[in-house]
Amino acid sequence: MKLLRNIAAALAALVAGTSYAQSGDTVKIIVPFAAGGPADQIARIVSTPLGTILGKPVVVDNRGGAGE
Repeated sequence: MKLLRNIAAALAALVAGTSYAQSGDTVKIIVPFAAGGPADQIARIVSTPLGTILGKPVVVDNRGGAGE
């Protein structure tokens, strides 16, 4: 389980400019690029194991231009 946590953390760190917000029972990964790009794909791959580790649902929110 610790290995999975480390892998998820490393992949999350690779998503340049991505941040996350935690409100209530949901964790939101904010991707400041359009949906379908590499950052979006990595965030979606990471969101499933991250949700399992945290025990909370993880939502990927794409906001093009949010990094400016």
